[in-house]
Amino acid sequence: EASRILGRTLDLDSAYKQLLVRQSSLWASVLQVRNPSGEPFLFISQVLPFGASASVYCFNRFSKALQMIGARLFSLAWVCYFDDFTQFDLAAMGDSSQMTAEKFLDLVGWKYSVKEAKRKPMSPIFSVLGVDVDLSASKSGLVLVRNKESRVNQIQLEISEIVSSRAFSSSTASSLRGRLQFAESQTFGRAISLFMRSCNSRATGAKPGSNLDDDMMKELQWAKGFIAEDCPRILKVDQSSVRVVIFTDACLEDNDRTAGIGMVAMVCRDGIPTKKFFLSERVPK
Repeated sequence: EASRILGRTLDLDSAYKQLLVRQSSLWASVLQVRNPSGEPFLFISQVLPFGASASVYCFNRFSKALQMIGARLFSLAWVCYFDDFTQFDLAAMGDSSQMTAEKFLDLVGWKYSVKEAKRKPMSPIFSVLGVDVDLSASKSGLVLVRNKESRVNQIQLEISEIVSSRAFSSSTASSLRGRLQFAESQTFGRAISLFMRSCNSRATGAKPGSNLDDDMMKELQWAKGFIAEDCPRILKVDQSSVRVVIFTDACLEDNDRTAGIGMVAMVCRDGIPTKKFFLSERVPK
């Protein structure tokens, strides 16, 4: 029990609505909506409006502050992504970290979800951001990350509906591509982006129209099976004191006529960088 790790997810309730817009900035928080008669009405949002780029930046500052305070003052082992806080603790600690996190948020006035579906206790297998994290083999230094079964079923159902209707607009293709790429990112490999070239062309608008041709049909049928059979990602921890940390980036400039790629890599031993490498190159046409 002393080495067995459990995890859970804490969700802030109505995240953006917990932060008020400053009085002097309300002029930038005006939304236009139409009433049932179709007439435009102006609405002043007193809280951070969903969809505004500034809302993302502002909320993440508060979210990160909560995470850092909890870690430094209360020794909480947790990370945050917007309003989702993923917690870890030893099984021997019971519900100590859950109670500490909730009491901390009560203290600073932040509301968190108390719904049964979201306020779950520590468990060896828990869900976060559409994936299942399996800590059952954590004592052996193994962590498994796989797509949630419900997410896989939703994607398969969407593909079946597209194939049945034979309607595949650019917006539908773009939405499906995003969901497939997110699901694939939970495993190792880039097979979807490499194999589904016709569907990607429809998503980007390079192949206009809304009909489903034979190539797209084959790609969708393949993706339906691939997403169900793809193996989970296996993370091995504490296998070596040496790590290679790689950061990559790419850019398109001059109206997408000039492309570039860059990479920074560090060899770390016991968490301390010992070697550094970098490259920056233009991509030929």
